[in-house]
Amino acid sequence: MKRRTNVQFIKHIMEYSKHGALMQAFVLDAIANRADVIAASKPEDFPEHGMVAPEAWISCAKELKAAIEANYNYSPRG
Repeated sequence: MKRRTNVQFIKHIMEYSKHGALMQAFVLDAIANRADVIAASKPEDFPEHGMVAPEAWISCAKELKAAIEANYNYSPRG
């Protein structure tokens, strides 16, 4: 089996899970919660030689968190 791209993989999980639409809610909740944790982090909380600069990772988390909150009026921590 050919390996899927990240987008293909997430799309497959969201569309073909045996749990149906519940999986979509689970995936969105999981990424919202992870984005919330990362957005609240400080650069010094990350490993010194990580694959991505901590500031970039935190910025991605904040962007994702804002997009989720705007689209779904949802915040994982209330």
